[in-house]
Amino acid sequence: MASGGSAGAGRKRPQPQVTLHSFFAKKKTGERELDANGDGVEGAGVAVERGAAASVSACARPHASGDDGYGCSVPVATVPVEIESGEGYNGLRGDIGHHIGKKRPDDFTVFKILTAEQVTLDANNLPYSLHKKQNKIEKRYLNQDHLKKFKGWLVYSPAKEGLFCKFCPFFVPGKVRGGVALKGLVTEPVKNYAKILGTDGTLESHSRTAYHMDAVLAGQDFLHTFKNPNGEISNQLETRRLADLEEKKVLVKKIIETIILCGRQNFALRGHRDSGKLTLDSPDHNDGNLRSLLRFRASVGDDVLKQKISDGNSKLKYVSPTHQNEFIHFCGQEIQSSIRTKVLAARFFAIMFDESPDISHISQMSLVLRYVDCTDPKKIEVREDFVMFIDARQAAADMLIAAEEERGENEEAYLDDDLREEDDNRRRCSEPILSGEVIGKVAIKAVVEVLGLDMDNCVAVSTDSCSVMMSEAKGAVAQVLKVAKHAVKTPCGSHTLNNSLSQSSKVQHVKTTSTVIQHTSTFMNSSSKRNYLVREILKKSGMPKLCETRFIERHDAYLLFRDNISSVVEVLQEVMGWRESKASADAQSLILSITNPAFVVTLVCISSEHINDVISSLEEKRRQADENFSVLFLEAVEILEKIGGEMKTPRVFRRSRPGHPADDDPETYFRQSVYIPILDAISEDIRERFCEDTLQAYGLSCLLPKFLLSSEFLAEAREKQSGAIAAKYWSLFASSERSFLQMFRAELNLWQRKWSRVDKADIPVNVVASIEACDSQMFPLVSGLLRILCTLPSSTCTAERSFSTLRRLKTYLRNTMIADRLTGLSLLNIHRGIAVSTDAVLERFLKSEKRRL
Repeated sequence: MASGGSAGAGRKRPQPQVTLHSFFAKKKTGERELDANGDGVEGAGVAVERGAAASVSACARPHASGDDGYGCSVPVATVPVEIESGEGYNGLRGDIGHHIGKKRPDDFTVFKILTAEQVTLDANNLPYSLHKKQNKIEKRYLNQDHLKKFKGWLVYSPAKEGLFCKFCPFFVPGKVRGGVALKGLVTEPVKNYAKILGTDGTLESHSRTAYHMDAVLAGQDFLHTFKNPNGEISNQLETRRLADLEEKKVLVKKIIETIILCGRQNFALRGHRDSGKLTLDSPDHNDGNLRSLLRFRASVGDDVLKQKISDGNSKLKYVSPTHQNEFIHFCGQEIQSSIRTKVLAARFFAIMFDESPDISHISQMSLVLRYVDCTDPKKIEVREDFVMFIDARQAAADMLIAAEEERGENEEAYLDDDLREEDDNRRRCSEPILSGEVIGKVAIKAVVEVLGLDMDNCVAVSTDSCSVMMSEAKGAVAQVLKVAKHAVKTPCGSHTLNNSLSQSSKVQHVKTTSTVIQHTSTFMNSSSKRNYLVREILKKSGMPKLCETRFIERHDAYLLFRDNISSVVEVLQEVMGWRESKASADAQSLILSITNPAFVVTLVCISSEHINDVISSLEEKRRQADENFSVLFLEAVEILEKIGGEMKTPRVFRRSRPGHPADDDPETYFRQSVYIPILDAISEDIRERFCEDTLQAYGLSCLLPKFLLSSEFLAEAREKQSGAIAAKYWSLFASSERSFLQMFRAELNLWQRKWSRVDKADIPVNVVASIEACDSQMFPLVSGLLRILCTLPSSTCTAERSFSTLRRLKTYLRNTMIADRLTGLSLLNIHRGIAVSTDAVLERFLKSEKRRL
């Protein structure tokens, strides 16, 4: 120890020796030093280690200035302190000093502090405070007897280097008495050990205060409650509340299970009157399948549900139409979430959408995602999953309102032209045109905002081939391609051929022939008497109609009519003899149209097998029109003879009309006016629909092993094809096109050599098998491009099938269904293989807003 007074202040401190350790930061020990100028430093600093000695620095500081107003100029003394380890003390976390002046700790921490064992002080080196008395410095020590005397509440804090009451800091409300803040032993440590005992001592005085005794009682109650939580009234109430909550959750999950059952089986949930209390007795009116199934479930052994329904003092909640809509919506979200997870795992996806009116004449847009399901690496599956129905017009109106709110009414001039056009039509109540740009924006919003997918990973957009969807200027696909920079348009193959066949209707004879066939089919099927006659003579259930969407069905209708034209005329002749004047007149008119030579020749041409050929075959037939048409013309003459007609040219051709041949020969006339125009119209339309960009996208098929090993795929072709692939997809895999091209060509060579050593029988022949055989770690680029190839849609059949579900779901009796309910029920009915967890649905329901079950 250094001596006190001025001597201590004037002594020159020795300079520390510079060693290697001087260049490293010293670890903070919590020690405090006395200022050499004589200012007292608060308390005794203690650095504590569990079960070991620690350094304590002690220096007195008065609580207030007075006669003893002492300054301290004595250097610090370090005193070892031993701390007993035990269950009640968890290192420094159990030190009360760490929680003074902060937010009240949790109950477990308070319990640990109150039950912690006292610090054991080293008898040979006790904490002390320094005091001046008659120009001498004296020490006042804190010993173990002080702690033992007040062991019920007194603790020593090594962190704060002083004494605390372990109850008052946590159980004295406000820590203020009589307008004076409580400090010593409560919010501040006691570090002055000169006057801690005796009647007027700090410890004795504190133990007699009313707030201290109240705090001790409160602390003892806290310890008792913490050790026996079941005895507390609030805990008993909480336990009962939790039990009631679990019981209500079980009931709600039973309701959700029943709703899921109705959705899977396409059962209508609602009835004529489905409000009011649910009882076990069946009502006189239809209260819906949901209530009936819950009633049936209660009657066949569900005791919990039966008890709740039969309880006269309460009613079963959450069966109202509003709650039904919420549960159905959350069930749909669960299915969408499952699909979204798979799409994110696959990374690449394609958008497929189509539009059709429902029973309420609302334009419903069906949105479908196509992706490669890689959940099981050994079993790759290409999936096309329906995700939602969208009211296109309502969605466009919502987008317009949102745009107006965002930009303000005064900035309306800055709205998009397509949204403005839609709004102008709505306000003027004029023709409600739904533009392709609006449809495209609605699809983008659904994918990005509702499903949370990145449009950069969209590699294809597929829809039907109508002008609203496929227009280069304002089509829906063009709008999507502006956002999805890696996507290509892949029109539905079936629709493309069907629309190409429909394009032949621009030829007047084809248009007339199609109209006659359609009218004949309608005439035969619109009457039960005529339909019976068709079944008796044609041995068929009815006349086929011209399909508006499927090429095969449309072409088959032409073929069937041509093969049964004699029987059709026979049926019409029978109807001509009936007493019904209108039916007789219509039958006679149809016979005149069918026996017309122009009708027969056109029917033979459009039902010919050449319609199924590709462009090259059609062009070849165009070059050999004379030879090919001669065969068809002889067939038309033969059919006319069967039905009592005569092959001759119409008189109208003799007029001076541009575009009409002036030849008396019927074969020449019909070849030039019917056959050649049909071939030209179909060839040109197919060439436009299968554009160069679409064909390039399918150029990824060069990655298939069977094409890589073919003799036609030479090195020059491989270099050219790899360059085209790099120009389109490099940004999906690399930072630059050049680096992608280098890596891709190296992988492609390695990929080719891999299969060159394999037997021909073991080479995969399709895309899925190639993906399964491709190691994504060794061939990351090839694997990714094969997945893109597999993601490209070939048709929009899945979207069309969803409209079949729409017609089964939204019927005449269920025509007021809202959009969320429609989508949720459709998802439940279509995706029967995706499990819907009732716990997950209930969790979404509870988190949707503040609820009390």
